[in-house]
This record gives sequence, structure tokens and C-alpha cells, in this order.
Amino acid sequence: MRKAFIFMAIAVFATATLNAQGRPQMNPQDMAKRQTEAIKEKVNLNEDQYKKVFEINLKTSEELGKVMREGGRNSDAYSKLNNKKDSLIKTVLTPDQIKLYDEYLKERREARQARGNR
Repeated sequence: MRKAFIFMAIAVFATATLNAQGRPQMNPQDMAKRQTEAIKEKVNLNEDQYKKVFEINLKTSEELGKVMREGGRNSDAYSKLNNKKDSLIKTVLTPDQIKLYDEYLKERREARQARGNR
């Protein structure tokens, strides 16, 4: 009985440790800010564009969170939301910025593939 208890305690501790080592969970506000800052750096957003892109990112982050809570990992839903987000962001950008944004998206895709498509 004692061995079973010790085994269970070790299993719980190991699970908690593994979960803690994963990527930290961000709230939608923090996620939107991080994404918008990265886009700002890449395409040189002005203040008005920054606010609009932030709102688009925030809404998308909230929708992605809802998808995760309702159904877990649904890659089709993620793809649709991200494609919609990209289209909306492009309406805020100039033609030159759209080219830079497309480069940014390509770099992110390649980075995801390089680390195993998390």
C-alpha cells in the first residue's frame, strides 16, 4: 500500500513538472500585444495601424481561446481564424507593408516547421 502511494505521488509530481515545462499560457491581451509588437517591428506600423492590428489580434486570440476551450486542438478552425486575421490585417497595411507582412508570415511558417510545427 505504501509503495502504491509513493508511486502515485511520484506520478503526480512528474506530470506537474512536465506541464510546467511547456510553453507558458498567455491571456489574449498579452498574446495580442506580443503579436502586434512583432508585426510592428517587421512592417513599421504607424500608431493608428498599431491600434487596428492590435484589435484584430486581440479578437482572434479570444476566438482561438474559445475554440481551445470548446474543442481542444482543431487545426481547421485555427487555420480559418488565422487566415481571416491575416486578411483583416492586410486591409490596414499599405501595399509595401503587405509585402513585408507576407515575408513575416513565411518566416514564421518556416520557423514553426523547423521546430516541429507546434
